[in-house]
Amino acid sequence: GLGRALDLCLTGRWIDAQDALLVGMVAEVVPLADLDRRALEIAREFARVSRERSAILKLAVWGGLDLPLREGLELEHRLWKRGSAL
Repeated sequence: GLGRALDLCLTGRWIDAQDALLVGMVAEVVPLADLDRRALEIAREFARVSRERSAILKLAVWGGLDLPLREGLELEHRLWKRGSAL
């Protein structure tokens, strides 16, 4: 969250991979030997999502982040309708 990010930025402290996973700074931790293979797997997963759908998903997440719940749900509904037409 924002508090953790500010703490690390202002103090310059580093955290290890497991702590980064625990606080949600990273989605996954893999051994160094598996890093290239896993990165390519994730890239292939991202590549399966069309550019248009990816843009809509980003709008839903970033656009709704600071909205009140009702407005966020309305935004998601509008974007879902647009995305289902793809």
